[in-house]
Amino acid sequence: MNLETAKILGMIGIILRIVGVFIGGYVSPVGLLLMVIAVYGISSATNRPEIFRNYILSFVAAIVGVIILLVIIIGSLSILGGNLGTNIISRYKSSIIWVIVFWIFISIGMYFLRKSYYGMADALNHNLFSTTGTLYFIGGLLTIVIIGLFILLLAVIVEVVAWITMPTIMPSKRRTTYFYSFEPKVEEPVF
Repeated sequence: MNLETAKILGMIGIILRIVGVFIGGYVSPVGLLLMVIAVYGISSATNRPEIFRNYILSFVAAIVGVIILLVIIIGSLSILGGNLGTNIISRYKSSIIWVIVFWIFISIGMYFLRKSYYGMADALNHNLFSTTGTLYFIGGLLTIVIIGLFILLLAVIVEVVAWITMPTIMPSKRRTTYFYSFEPKVEEPVF
């Protein structure tokens, strides 16, 4: 797969994910599948397998997080429908523990998503992908408070722009370091 095909699949995928939020159904999972295929295309076209591997790890962590969220919702409904007694306090404690576990898995997923987008930014020399990864990571960390949801919304908007403006030709020269890199720069000897 070439970069142009990956770009088209990524654009369609992100648009379907957004539309799926509003209309529901199978639109959002189809968009997510197209995004996975697009990231695989970029990973194979740039010969950087860690891009796809990190994206899949974030996907798996997000699925576990969604399953935990469903457990939280079902548990909350049982608290509301259950009898009021001494057992209700232990149910609330259990719900709080599940919320913390959900937050941990979402944070792990966003960490790997950030790594994947940083790899794409490096391989394609396209900084909007690294901005997208950073916003997703910060939003994931702050999902425990309401502000994280707004940051995730901003991340989706930047992600749309990143896919639309993604280059379809491999850059002639790759960047070798980021601002977050802790590797020492090697200076050329002067003679």
